[in-house]
Amino acid sequence: MTPPLKRKLIVLFFVAAVLLLPLAAQATLVEVPQSEWGGVTRTSPTEISGTLDWASGLSVFSSVTRIPDEQGFYVYQYNYSFNSPDGPQLKFVSHFIIQVSANTTGADFWTGGVNDHTGAGTLLLDTWNGQGGSNPEIPNPPGYIYGIKFEFNNQDPATATFFSYRAPVWGDFYVVDGKTPGAEVYAYNLGFGQVISLPFPPGGLDVNQYIITPDSAGGKIPLPPSALLLGSGLLGLGLIGWRRKRQ
Repeated sequence: MTPPLKRKLIVLFFVAAVLLLPLAAQATLVEVPQSEWGGVTRTSPTEISGTLDWASGLSVFSSVTRIPDEQGFYVYQYNYSFNSPDGPQLKFVSHFIIQVSANTTGADFWTGGVNDHTGAGTLLLDTWNGQGGSNPEIPNPPGYIYGIKFEFNNQDPATATFFSYRAPVWGDFYVVDGKTPGAEVYAYNLGFGQVISLPFPPGGLDVNQYIITPDSAGGKIPLPPSALLLGSGLLGLGLIGWRRKRQ
């Protein structure tokens, strides 16, 4: 192979790799199909693990709406509602945490509206673990959840709405009631902490063990099909040229 041709092939492979890398990064995303955006309800004990009076009858509703903003981008409105059953050991919802991706910042989420970014940077975004007993028994592994914490004054139902440019994927949640001495009441989705990846594990992925959350795997938007074709074409040209020179 002549040096000029070798250099050209190296350039072709490099350009193709750059174009296809974002698509490879999407391999671990399990996106929520639009047919589910209208809302999904998870209940204990079939889809939620809860203690004491939340062991059964707790329901968690999540939905998302995609709306174009004034800048020509899609904004996603996320809605959540936690409904707890009646019971002598409950003070209803103290707070709940919605999982988001580890590379997000407060600026990725706001509460004002589609075109009103009021609240950006003010939501309680952190890595949550025991925190002095306020989040008892977060499943270990991983023993923590990175997400947005919404606090309530023992409301029922407890609801929250926020906006983000991040598209919906299946993710985790954790919710705890107002602390009752000697009786910790908390709940989380049955799939909590499990790595959601493609291809699905044997038997498939039970998405009923998750709720709708903002892009928990990175928030990168896939390249359009034209870019995929271009990247694949460059790889193909490079391989053809390499094979011809070897013959």
